[in-house]
Amino acid sequence: MSGKGKRMSMKTGKGWIDIGKADLADGFLEIAMNSIEKLYAKLLKGSDGEADIHVHKAEVEKNLFKVLSYQAESSYDIGKMDMKYSVGKEMQAKVLRLLATAYFEWDCNLYLDKALKAISLANQVFMKTVQTE
Repeated sequence: MSGKGKRMSMKTGKGWIDIGKADLADGFLEIAMNSIEKLYAKLLKGSDGEADIHVHKAEVEKNLFKVLSYQAESSYDIGKMDMKYSVGKEMQAKVLRLLATAYFEWDCNLYLDKALKAISLANQVFMKTVQTE
């Protein structure tokens, strides 16, 4: 798949998540993940220049980080929509904290609001867990 196809899959998957259709996002995110993994393997096999491989590797790792963040967001949303796919409250809180960390490390200026929202949700979920025990 071309770089353009990978980006389209990522954007489409993220778009589905943004409008609350996380179940529809998974297929697109899986396609993007497979494409990124193939590109990463190709980069590791060799490159024309050492500096060139570091630039491409950094870009691939950035895209991989994005897709993994989107997948974490999608898995959390699917659990909210259908309880049979939901993990326990404690695990939901952990996933949300991990997602917040991912947003913060990805670009704290751009995704600060999302990181804070994920932390707030994690705390709410965790408090519900503590109250029910």
